[in-house]
Amino acid sequence: MSTISINFASDLKKWAKKTEQGLDHVVKTALIELSTEIIKRTPVGDPTFWKTRPPVGYIGGAARGNWFASTDQPVMTYNKAKIDKTGRDAIALATKESAKAAGKVYYLTNNLPYIRRIEYEAWAYAAPAGMVRVSVADFQDALTNAVKSL
Repeated sequence: MSTISINFASDLKKWAKKTEQGLDHVVKTALIELSTEIIKRTPVGDPTFWKTRPPVGYIGGAARGNWFASTDQPVMTYNKAKIDKTGRDAIALATKESAKAAGKVYYLTNNLPYIRRIEYEAWAYAAPAGMVRVSVADFQDALTNAVKSL
């Protein structure tokens, strides 16, 4: 299971204070941005790059479709049949959940059995360095730069 707990409280407070925006708005905006990046970077399976044949009837998009945003506790289920090549449903859920995330623990989880292989074992040609680690690193840099530039 890949569970993310996002807590950039110090940088977010600085950013909110410097930009004179409410912390709730800053948290919501930041979580939507980070969640969207993770979801969009999650590869959609392309059997042309696989070393083995895909299962009969294979349709890519389960990994992208199984990101679940929540607050207070992580979602611990998955649905192999949930296919979402665009990530639209997962992004919509992240947008909804981020609106109530200020002051709470926010989770973005994906419990597909092979999600760790995609993230840590370069199992996907389209995401050799994973998607969570890359997105979090990029986001932290972008947030730090935004705070410094104000």
